[in-house]
Amino acid sequence: MDWNEVRKRLKEPFPDDAISWVPVQERKDKTRAQIAPYVERWRIEERLDEVVGVENWRAEYEHVQLGPDDFKVRCRLTVLGVTKENVGEWSTLSGAYTKAFRRVAENFGVGRHVRDLEPVWVSKGKDGKYRPPKKLKGRIVTEPTEEDLAASERAPASQGRRPAAVRPPEAKPKPTADSVRAEDSRATAAAKVDPIELINQLVARLKKQGKGAAAARIITKHGGYGKTPEEQRALYGELRRLLVEDEAA
Repeated sequence: MDWNEVRKRLKEPFPDDAISWVPVQERKDKTRAQIAPYVERWRIEERLDEVVGVENWRAEYEHVQLGPDDFKVRCRLTVLGVTKENVGEWSTLSGAYTKAFRRVAENFGVGRHVRDLEPVWVSKGKDGKYRPPKKLKGRIVTEPTEEDLAASERAPASQGRRPAAVRPPEAKPKPTADSVRAEDSRATAAAKVDPIELINQLVARLKKQGKGAAAARIITKHGGYGKTPEEQRALYGELRRLLVEDEAA
């Protein structure tokens, strides 16, 4: 397999509809926000599978720093015998895994073009969601209005970290087996559900219960988030059992 051709295919830009956006700054009145682009992990894995084959790449992880609110993970990505590594940091272990993988994939060229897409200011849609412009051509630089700057709540200064929720967290009842099943059903009913995102959400809930360390041990035991749907389902199932074990006791 010609490496130059492989690298060229890995670097191919993702289509606009394959780029996800996350709010990084929101006005206090919740009408406008600045959103930043990123590529979801499963899309990167899919690109690697398509270009080199699932058997010709692997990702290995190493914990650099573990919490309680600052996690760092090193990811070593090997593609056709070539190994590169990078470190991801996040306020959760699951987020650090994803960040490290995304960064080292960029070292191979996957998703690197997303760096040329600046965060953009957009208005909230009728469905309550923020969406980017329909067409993303070239480098986009959208400046906030003076009103936006005056009325916005800025994200934390930590580079590369997703900001805390704008609204203060509300007290939530202790999860039960029924409530977990209901939430699982709502999540899996969504179109093109990202299994990594479901695991991330589950880990966040476990952390709120004070079970973050136990969740980290389970992820480590599984060797990360898994490369196949079967491995990811096995990890999700064990984390889910941890979430409801008090209810079953």
